[in-house]
Amino acid sequence: KYEENYPNFNKKYIKLLKAGGSQNYSDLLKVFNLNPKDLDFWQSGLNIIKKLIDDLEQLG
Repeated sequence: KYEENYPNFNKKYIKLLKAGGSQNYSDLLKVFNLNPKDLDFWQSGLNIIKKLIDDLEQLG
């Protein structure tokens, strides 16, 4: 999803990974227009995990 919506996503993502814990996570996520203080940020991630679990349960 992000690769389609953000130019140079891969370069920005590698930069985020290289930063490790050396920078504030909020600042690192701003490049992707993500706000970790926003409930939707976390809910979106949890929804993805829920779908993956549901898909795995269907396989079993």
